[in-house]
Amino acid sequence: MADPKDLELLILSRYAIIAVETYEEERVEATVQAVATKLQIPFFVWTLTEGLRRRGAESPIYDTQRPIMALANLAAIKGDGVYLFKDLHRHLGDPEVVRKLQDLARPFGQARRAIVLSAPRIELPPELEKLAASFRLELPTRDELARLAADVVAQLGRQHRVRMELSPAEFDRLVDATRGFTLYEAERALTRVVLEHQEDRRAPTSSRTTPPAMATTPRMGGSGIVFSFSTSALSGPRSMIFSRVVYVIPW
Repeated sequence: MADPKDLELLILSRYAIIAVETYEEERVEATVQAVATKLQIPFFVWTLTEGLRRRGAESPIYDTQRPIMALANLAAIKGDGVYLFKDLHRHLGDPEVVRKLQDLARPFGQARRAIVLSAPRIELPPELEKLAASFRLELPTRDELARLAADVVAQLGRQHRVRMELSPAEFDRLVDATRGFTLYEAERALTRVVLEHQEDRRAPTSSRTTPPAMATTPRMGGSGIVFSFSTSALSGPRSMIFSRVVYVIPW
């Protein structure tokens, strides 16, 4: 399953435990929160370091860092709710934690209440296998990657005075080159491409990785030196050439 509507269906179907195997904590949290918002039910997040916090609350619930205490609080909270547990997979070998999850399954199955487990890999003990459903968070869509690319370029422009001028076709190729990446991987790759070539423009000609013939003569501007050149982005099967990439290097 991949569509948020599928996650919504699992919650409405009264699955007490939903396991999501993913490396992308931020995306799964955003997805679960969006579903909870749509269903108009409270959304909570638990981590081992902070404890259990309702989204929007100023502070976490007192003394809920320990898994068993967090689960005990779930039993005391009345009404609907979705609870995202980010670190609980590390404690599924604890008999007390497993027993508490079993105890919660029946009352949770009678309302719109669900415990969502999130981790790169989740190994459920036999006692929980029949009580849980799986939800698969797919890799980012092209639209998500496009928004990320635009955000990265804008952020680097503010922080490093880097300006990238790409045609719509070139921007599309940049986005397509990150297909198959997680958002984190795509962000790192895009940031590295821009910053490496910014540093390359600052380096002496003899040490540049971009062939000097590809770069036009720099011109002086009111705020720095402007370079315009063609550059390759990423490598291997994702290699590509972009033209009209402009960097403004401050004085």
